[in-house]
Amino acid sequence: MSQAADFLVLVVPGRVRVVVRLQPRNAEETVTDADFADCVALQTELKRLKLRKNNWNSDTYEFDEDFTESAS
Repeated sequence: MSQAADFLVLVVPGRVRVVVRLQPRNAEETVTDADFADCVALQTELKRLKLRKNNWNSDTYEFDEDFTESAS
């Protein structure tokens, strides 16, 4: 079965599927955002994205699938 076919099999009527892709940082973000890796944690095995606001607070989001940074 192709990847597209696998996706179609899993579709449930009325259910929204969430797919996440972290965009690669550009040159400016690389220089100014040194703490980026500490703020965003993609936990692919758990299908969770954790956004850390500060040392005490963070938000966690669940998703169905994830794309690599190189996906178009």
